[in-house]
Amino acid sequence: MIIDKADIDKYLQKFNAIQLRENKKTSVNNEYPYYNFGESKGLEFQRVLIYPTQPMWNWIINNDSSLKEQSKARLYVAVTRAKDSVVIVRKDKQSCRLPMVKL
Repeated sequence: MIIDKADIDKYLQKFNAIQLRENKKTSVNNEYPYYNFGESKGLEFQRVLIYPTQPMWNWIINNDSSLKEQSKARLYVAVTRAKDSVVIVRKDKQSCRLPMVKL
């Protein structure tokens, strides 16, 4: 599922998801737990909220776009940390084939 940036705080409050990001350059809500993608490897969480990089987002909305294999591997690690649900933060207003979170 996809979520708009404006709804992140409400989502975190409701579901207490773990935030996953590529690296510390990406801002997250410091009131909730977060990990860099690599730090989360081998861990498991009920719900994850993923902050993709722009190239990752471009690949998510259009698999025909290019994404480096290393970036695909990192995104895979992030997505597979969740037991119950994965939500990806929307980078722009482009349409996406994934459903939006409804709060």
